[in-house]
Amino acid sequence: MKIIVLNGSPKPNGNTAAMIEAYMAGARSAGHERLTAEGAALTDPDEPCRR
Repeated sequence: MKIIVLNGSPKPNGNTAAMIEAYMAGARSAGHERLTAEGAALTDPDEPCRR
């Protein structure tokens, strides 16, 4: 099975990233193909977060 996870969090080392890593470790051990796309790479780190 192929798995794609989109991380939309602007924090590359935050709680969402930790949850994704745990999920992907399980997928890896089960032999699944996996890819993670990081939302932080698409944001400007100098721009403040908007709520």
